[in-house]
Amino acid sequence: MRKGFTLVEIIAVIVILGLITLLSFPIILNAIKKTENNLSLGTKNLIYSASSQYINSHINDYSKTKGNVYCITLDTLVKENLLPATIQNEGLGDFGLQTKVKITISDDKYDYDIDNSCVEVK
Repeated sequence: MRKGFTLVEIIAVIVILGLITLLSFPIILNAIKKTENNLSLGTKNLIYSASSQYINSHINDYSKTKGNVYCITLDTLVKENLLPATIQNEGLGDFGLQTKVKITISDDKYDYDIDNSCVEVK
């Protein structure tokens, strides 16, 4: 009777485990990146929602005229208690409070985007 494994059997198992690792590693990395993007999308949605609340509560200051562009800083949204003081963007660190939300009026609706080079057009 034989006890234990031969060197060839052990090497074969190590090679098979290495191949499994090589094949699964990119799949795991892609799943992690997708999760980070979803969290960033969630952060953007939070900012867009706060911007919408701000616009609706200051409707007299922001006319709903097609083509108008308004810029609101995250600091303004924080001061209005619509956002927390620290806004995390997973994988990219914190958003600065001087980050601008660009609000464009098109076809009687508001479109939101994060754009630090925003210039207001009224």
